[in-house]
Amino acid sequence: MERIKKNDDGMTSLLPQAEGWGIWRGGRREHLVATLGEAAALLPPRIPVHLALPTQGLIIERLRLPATERAELAGMVRLQWEKTLPFPPEEVSGDFAIITQEATESTVLAVAVPHAALDQLCQPLRDRSIAATRLSPFLGHVAAACPAGQTVLAVYVELGQLVIAMIENRRAGWVHLLSSWDATRFSSELPQLLLAASMDGVPATFTQVLLAPEAAACEPALRQYSGAQVGPLPAIAPAEVAAMDLVPPSWRAQTEQRRHWQQMRHRLGVAAVVYLLVAAGGFAHLFFLRRESARLQTELAALRPKLEQIQARDKALGPLVALVLAQTTSIPVVAFEIENDAGKHGFGCLLNLASHAMSGLFVPGNPATAAAAEAALRTYSQHYPLSSVSVTRTLMSAQA
Repeated sequence: MERIKKNDDGMTSLLPQAEGWGIWRGGRREHLVATLGEAAALLPPRIPVHLALPTQGLIIERLRLPATERAELAGMVRLQWEKTLPFPPEEVSGDFAIITQEATESTVLAVAVPHAALDQLCQPLRDRSIAATRLSPFLGHVAAACPAGQTVLAVYVELGQLVIAMIENRRAGWVHLLSSWDATRFSSELPQLLLAASMDGVPATFTQVLLAPEAAACEPALRQYSGAQVGPLPAIAPAEVAAMDLVPPSWRAQTEQRRHWQQMRHRLGVAAVVYLLVAAGGFAHLFFLRRESARLQTELAALRPKLEQIQARDKALGPLVALVLAQTTSIPVVAFEIENDAGKHGFGCLLNLASHAMSGLFVPGNPATAAAAEAALRTYSQHYPLSSVSVTRTLMSAQA
C-alpha cells in the first residue's frame, strides 16, 4: 500500500470498521487495514491523528442529574465515576454529552476509559511516534451520521462485534455490545434489550431503524420488534466536531511539550540560517576587501616606476639648484624673468620649493653658467605647471 504523505491537507483520522480500521483523510477513506499496527505503518512518523475509540473497552452510562450548568454536571459525573468505577480517578479519562435538558435536570451520556486500555490500544501508534491528539468514541461519529430531530435505532458491526445504539437527535443515548452474535441470538435477545433500555428512560419508539450492510442478517428481527421502518445506515465518516474528547491530561502535556520542542527546533533552525547568512555576508565582504587590496597593490605597483622617475628627476635637479644658490655672489649675473599664471613677477626669491613657483633665477654671468641655468629653467618648465616662460639676459649685481 502507498503511504500517506505528510503534507496532505487535513488531520488523519483512524476509525474502527466492521473488520479492521479505516484511515480517513480529507473526508474520504484512503485505506482499510486489519489492525491498528498496519494503519500506523502507513502513516508518516510524528504526525497528529484523531483516533475514534471502539465501543469495546469504554465504560458508558446514561445518567439523569439534577443540574443544568455544564460545570456542575461535570462535577457530578466525576463523583459518580469515583463511586462506581474500580479505578482511581487519576487513572481514568472521561467526558460526557448532554442528551436532553429540562428546567432543573439533565440527561447525559457519560463515557470513561482506563488509561491502561488506552495505552494498550495506542501502543502501535506510539511505536512510530504518532500522537493521538484527539480521542473520541466511535459511537459519537455514528450519531453524527444519523438524521437530526429523530430517534433512531442504529445497528452496525464494529471490529467484528455487533453494536446496538439508540440515537436521540444525533446524540448517542444508549448502547449495547454483542461480542458474539448471529441472527438467531440477536432475535432472541433484542426484546429484552429494548425492555431494559426503556426502563433506563430511553425512548422505546423509534422514527426509523438504520442497519449497516454487514448486519443485514438482523433485519427480520428488527422489523418484528422495533415497529419502525428499516433503512441503510450511511457510511460513517469522521465527524467535523467530536462531542467528547477522552485524551488523558498526561497525553495533553506530552503533546504540548512536543509542540513546544518543535517550535524551539524551528526557531533554532531559523537562527542557524540567519547566522549562516550573516557569516556568508561577512566572508563575502572580507573577500571583497581582499580583492580591493590586491587591486590597489597592483595599481600601486604599476605607478611605482613613474614615481621613481619623478623622484630621480627631482634628485637630478637638486645639485643644479644648489649650484645656482652657491653662485649668487656680487659679480654680475644673468637674470631670468619667469611669467606664470599669476602674472609677471619681479626679482624675488630664487625658488619656492613648496609651491614650485619660480620668480627669478640668478647665476654668474659667464656664458657656460648662463647656458646651464637656461637648461635648468627648461627642465623645470617641463615638469611644473608654468603657463609661459620668458627669458631676458641682463647683467646686474647680486645686490640688485
